[in-house]
Amino acid sequence: MSESCMKKIVYNNMPTYDSPEDYREYVAKSCEYSCVYCTLTESESSGATFNIDHFRPQKLFPKLYSECSNLRYSCPRCNSYKRARWIAQEYGCIRDCESCKKKVCKSDIPRFIDGFEENPEDFLIINSEYIIVPKNNSKVGKYTIDSLRLNRAQLVKIRKIRAFINEWEDEMDGLLYVIDEKQRVLKDKKERINQIKRTIDASEREEILLNIIVLNLESFAEELGLERDRIAREKSKISYIQANLRESDKNYKAYSDVN
Repeated sequence: MSESCMKKIVYNNMPTYDSPEDYREYVAKSCEYSCVYCTLTESESSGATFNIDHFRPQKLFPKLYSECSNLRYSCPRCNSYKRARWIAQEYGCIRDCESCKKKVCKSDIPRFIDGFEENPEDFLIINSEYIIVPKNNSKVGKYTIDSLRLNRAQLVKIRKIRAFINEWEDEMDGLLYVIDEKQRVLKDKKERINQIKRTIDASEREEILLNIIVLNLESFAEELGLERDRIAREKSKISYIQANLRESDKNYKAYSDVN
């Protein structure tokens, strides 16, 4: 769940249907059940019904009505802010992609980022306050941020929560790494002591001391193993949270449906 800013959209093996609504499950799954504009997931949206948005507005580009590559999964608020907005004709957009030669939709003008054709990371960054700002004063980035209101309070709050989860996961990974290293050192020491026992003619007293050291090493290793199991369980909780945020709400029944 590290992505709190728009990301590149990837549609594999695109199907062909007559109606945009027929693409719903394909588009939703490809977008990980999250809004391609603000990244809000279904699970973070209080049961809101997401929309199948026409990136190039249906009103202006009727030929793209059922073109899969023009469809996006959008939360209701981003969909309502975007509406039928498109590049102003004064910039040279002729509303016909097939005949267009200028390709102003690729220029640094006030327009929406096309996550299907472009990498949003080239236009947007998140600052230390979890606010999305235009990268290198990008006009495309600014227009996208302002038009979709990508810094509304709910989104900033979600970014902070996601950052906390990511930091929590990084902390668990760091602890697991330290424990793994300690376990490796203990294993090496135990092997060296056992090698010493096999290669020298130790006295009874030396044999006892070596055995005590081995027992202590095994005890330390057991404690580390228990601690590792505890941390691994904590990390599994993080994985559970992240996995469920990326699932469709349809996978879960409402309380009223169960009883």
